Amino acid sequence: MTLGKSLTQKHLSLALMASIVAACGSETPAFQEKAMSALMEQQQNAESFSTDSVDHESADNSADATAATSESLDDNDDFNTIENLSIPGADEGSDFAVDVQETQLRFGSQTTSISTSLGGEKTNDVIYTVVAPAGKDPGKIVNGNTYVSPTTGTEAYEVKIIAVSKADPTQASSTTLKLEPAAQVFVGCTNDMKGFPIKAEVYAIPDDTNRLPDFTSFAKQTVTACMDAFQIPNRAWSDGFPGQPKLIEWFALRATSHLNVTKSGKHYFKLNADDGAKLYIDGQLVVDNDGQHAQQAVTGSITLSAGDHEIVMEYFQGPRYHIALELFWKVPGTSTYTYVPASAFKP
Repeated sequence: MTLGKSLTQKHLSLALMASIVAACGSETPAFQEKAMSALMEQQQNAESFSTDSVDHESADNSADATAATSESLDDNDDFNTIENLSIPGADEGSDFAVDVQETQLRFGSQTTSISTSLGGEKTNDVIYTVVAPAGKDPGKIVNGNTYVSPTTGTEAYEVKIIAVSKADPTQASSTTLKLEPAAQVFVGCTNDMKGFPIKAEVYAIPDDTNRLPDFTSFAKQTVTACMDAFQIPNRAWSDGFPGQPKLIEWFALRATSHLNVTKSGKHYFKLNADDGAKLYIDGQLVVDNDGQHAQQAVTGSITLSAGDHEIVMEYFQGPRYHIALELFWKVPGTSTYTYVPASAFKP
């Protein structure tokens, strides 16, 4: 459901109840009546939220999933974060807890699994609902425990996934998930870094730089950003970084992650960059594509065992306005270069 800026807890309780009924059409009338009774009892003593009213509408009437939607009564009260939204029955310190495998996803129908525990033990006896800011697509939940991000989106925002116990509807919990535009290369880092496992320390560099800098000489990074893959084809660049939107030229970054290799053997890498870049794996320089230049690709190879390997990507951008940073590989048993997929990187 989407929320305006002064939704009461009574409204949210009724919306959650409607979501439960929509998601569990096959449940018995007794369960629906129990859920209604429990939620109505909660709202009698509830405090007001700091939001407007909501017009509930189920986005999915299947027994497996529901993503409820609504319209704000005030079109000027749109907001992109729902951190302060409290949930009926979601007491701090409760042993009923919901979690998502990824806390950041891109738009474009990306998925993450949802799990709920009661007293430390996983339980499937729950109903999930998704809450989004006013006017935003909340995405949806399918197959009972999989969240699917909206197909399109141009502005980052958060959704809240709410779990309500079927056995005891007074038990509820929630977790927040951030959605990022597909075209946004660098995002803010979260604590778990599951969805964007490449961490990049970014530094402002002198305007006359024509080679990669000595990163050990920097006292402090200008900004830290995260990535899900090295898949930046040659493109105009005016986006900047989270917290540093004007940093579009004369910067260098040192990105670190772990590369998961599934088959032992000789691996070939191709690094396309504008300007210079170097690839290191387990401390060994694999590809050297340094220097100030238009996009160009350089190849290299290394023998790797199956498992996780430390990877470091160094890159710098000279004068504006174009950048490129792409990493391809040929794994044992293949003959063509393909992007190193986001799924191959781990924090």
